[in-house]
Amino acid sequence: MESEYLKGLNVLIEYKNLISEMNCPSGMYVVPSEDLFLWHGTLFIHRGYYKEGVFKFEVSLKNYPTECPTVKFKSSIFHPLIDPIDNMLYLGKFENKWSNQFYISHILHYIKDIFKSQMIQDINELYCPHLEALKIFKGEKQRFIQLANQSAVKSNLEDELFKKDFIQFKNLSDGEYANLKLKMNQYMNK
Repeated sequence: MESEYLKGLNVLIEYKNLISEMNCPSGMYVVPSEDLFLWHGTLFIHRGYYKEGVFKFEVSLKNYPTECPTVKFKSSIFHPLIDPIDNMLYLGKFENKWSNQFYISHILHYIKDIFKSQMIQDINELYCPHLEALKIFKGEKQRFIQLANQSAVKSNLEDELFKKDFIQFKNLSDGEYANLKLKMNQYMNK
């Protein structure tokens, strides 16, 4: 059995490796809390059914690396792989076949991939916590698109987006935005 120190070190190494673009999906930002075994993330969706969605989530590494992490979204999302009651994400192949061949980066890529059309198309009913969403996807595509879009729109409402949270967004004034943009440009041109 691994000591807490070694487990924590393993998690830190994996977090450091997320700097590589191949390890952390584009449009996703993840930070550990004071408890290294609880990470907070935000995913910005740029295309597809959930376009313009800003979805916040938590990754619990409570029993990592011996057991699969768990992922919980902070708000309700109409999606076949997200439980409509507790917002837990079904992690598919990882849940039942977790081994040392998988890393946290695999989970992060999976989180992003679930919002892609092909991934939704390939969902097996046997492994679907929100069966009604899958049935609507397969039988009433326009209604599914509307409900997915509602999830994206809801994620951008002020009470969702600016809610007090570990990763917190701030509504910037024009002056604050201009100042931040100037600082970013200066940093990029160093």
